[in-house]
Order: sequence, then C-alpha cells, then structure tokens
Amino acid sequence: MNNIKKTFLKLLQNRITFKDKIVPVIIKDFNIDKTPCITITSDSDGVKSRRQVIREYYPLDSNHKLYNPDDPDKTYPTEVYYQIKGINITINLWCNSEEERELIFKQIKNCLFNCMNYHYTYCMNYIHKNNKCTSLNSTCECFTINNSRTIKNRCPNPEKNNFKNLFVSNNIIMNSIELEPDFDLDELDQKPPLKRTIQSINLSYEDKTIIPSNPTLNLENEIN
Repeated sequence: MNNIKKTFLKLLQNRITFKDKIVPVIIKDFNIDKTPCITITSDSDGVKSRRQVIREYYPLDSNHKLYNPDDPDKTYPTEVYYQIKGINITINLWCNSEEERELIFKQIKNCLFNCMNYHYTYCMNYIHKNNKCTSLNSTCECFTINNSRTIKNRCPNPEKNNFKNLFVSNNIIMNSIELEPDFDLDELDQKPPLKRTIQSINLSYEDKTIIPSNPTLNLENEIN
C-alpha cells in the first residue's frame, strides 16, 4: 500500500458513521462483501519533475555511530532524492439505499474539505478521544482560545503548537489537490441493486528517499 493511500485511509477511517455504526473504510481493489462501506483505490499519474538531490535535516537512527542517546532529536544534514509525482485517488462508496448514500457521502466530503482547510481534528498531534494536543500535553487550544483562527476550527498558534496537517505531513502538495465531480455508478444487475458513488481526487506529492551513508557532512556548522 502506497503512503498516499494510507493517508486517505487515515482521513476517513473511524470518522464515517451511519445510524451510530462505523462505516468500514478499506483499501481494496476487488468486490466488497459488506455494505455500506468505503473502498480506496489509486492510479499513478506519472512524474511531475526531474529527480534531484536536496539537503534536509533528520534525526539519526539509534544504531548510527553519530547517534547521541542524550540528544536523540538532534538533526543532521542529509542528502535526499526528491521528485514530484502525481497520483489519482478514487473513493468508492458502496451502499444499499439513497439515505445511506446521502448521509455517508456528505461525511466523506466534509472529511476532505476539513483536512484541506487545516481543521484542528486533522492535526497529527490531536487525540480525538480526549481532545488533547500531544504537542502541548494539554487540551487542544481550539477549545480554550477564541480568535480569528479558532472561529474557522484552525489551530490558534500553529507554529508554537507545532501544528501538523495530515496531508502536509505526508508530503501532499496542498494547492495541487483537485476534486473531480462526483458521480453515481450503480450496479443494477446485482440483486438487490448495489448503489455506488465515486469521488476522484487528483494530486501531486513529494517523493523523498534518503540516500544511504548519510549524514554526508560532519561539519559542526552544518548541524542543527
């Protein structure tokens, strides 16, 4: 399973309900055996840029000879293969009635738009069961602060609180996301007929691969 499909799995999993029951969200390319459910598939849309080598800063693995257990988060200059690639994600809703279709698909759209608009519930530091922020080790500030950002359900202090959007954290380029018009493709030959609604998303993402034998520079002024 590629990382972008995993990201969309996280986007929807355990967030879609119908009549107080969780709607399953699965990565599956063949016929489903339970409805209602949501499946996610993907197709490559080719490369969008030439591959290049860039420098970024990463902490070291614990088995690296420069690793310091007293400062495990220290980052080092690291050479990385970098390339922009395209992918098409298809979200399929399988259901049995128009009521299921309407209520479930509305939630799918809400999840997509919330993450695209930096909603606090799609921060990697947010814990749903207790509304805690792991960065602050306390209640998410969206519940305790009123300002122009929290009115939009956004983190009031994203830099201070280390806000991490789900899409951005998984190298999705936000301004590349394009939602195609959704459409129905019901399977009327099934008994009973199986209702299907499709949402396709086109996007680009940054593909990064750390080059072996890093870090390549050991100069102190190159180390954060």
